[in-house]
Amino acid sequence: DGYRLEYLGPDQTLYSPAMWSPKTRKTDPDPANIEAMVRAVNFAPDADFEREVSKYVDLKQFMTYIATENFLADFDGVLGGPFGMNNFYFYRFAGTTVGQFLPWDKDGTFSWEGKSIFDGVEENVLARRAMQVPELRKTYLDALAKAAALAGGPGGWMDGEINRLYYQIRGMARLDPNKQCSTAGVIHPCGAEDFEREVEIIRLFTRERAGFDG
Repeated sequence: DGYRLEYLGPDQTLYSPAMWSPKTRKTDPDPANIEAMVRAVNFAPDADFEREVSKYVDLKQFMTYIATENFLADFDGVLGGPFGMNNFYFYRFAGTTVGQFLPWDKDGTFSWEGKSIFDGVEENVLARRAMQVPELRKTYLDALAKAAALAGGPGGWMDGEINRLYYQIRGMARLDPNKQCSTAGVIHPCGAEDFEREVEIIRLFTRERAGFDG
């Protein structure tokens, strides 16, 4: 229903297994730590926010994570667009209360080269409050700049990688009689022209995304 780390109340079962589906410890998910984390994210005083939330989340890693997703224009990730938080794992290290976000399912990337670099930040409680901490905001912006530099724009690393993969699979992809495309979430058969068009969309993203500053 578009969950964005809002506090759901003290009932721990509202967090796990209902909202946070356990992948390990399925018979003993221990949702107390998740409830405490979300409570701190929502209610820690501004002056204590970084200290209190850092008991549960590696905040610099989180800011780097969402910056990378936003550079890649992922419309279905942690910041979630219209869908809320999606497509991630949250791993809590043994013997601690600290967890780390791990990416999963990146087929929603490269959605639009003009996607705002702050898309979804205001809607997500953790991202919005973390962005108000100057050092964490700098971490976010530095991570965006690093992603753009590594991608490289026209003739850069990502451009070269797309061409390498394209020429590796082009022949078989064009001849494959079972190609499928997705339009507005509906899967349907598609042909060689559709394959070429999608490659060009990714190439356009690569050429223009690194220089986008909106």
